[in-house]
Amino acid sequence: MDKWMDNFNLSPISIDGKEYQIKESDILKFENKLNYWHSKGDPSSWLTDRINDFIKDKYKTESLEIQQKITAHLLGITVSKLKSSLEWTKNYMAWHG
Repeated sequence: MDKWMDNFNLSPISIDGKEYQIKESDILKFENKLNYWHSKGDPSSWLTDRINDFIKDKYKTESLEIQQKITAHLLGITVSKLKSSLEWTKNYMAWHG
């Protein structure tokens, strides 16, 4: 596994008795110069946004709360940090869009 992938938490997460698992092959397609890690547990806002969109699409039948827990787990961050990063990206895009 290369260094970029080492930052992801690919272990299963159990929420309300249901287990969710993301595979390395699901994530590799997002590797590019915008989707980087500042350090482990500190993904770029672009990476956070892309992974969040992927999880929302993959688990579209699940609640937003469950989607956010899966995303945060995968990125090794809190749901609060996830929401903050997504809000920053939304504001950035509104200002620069």
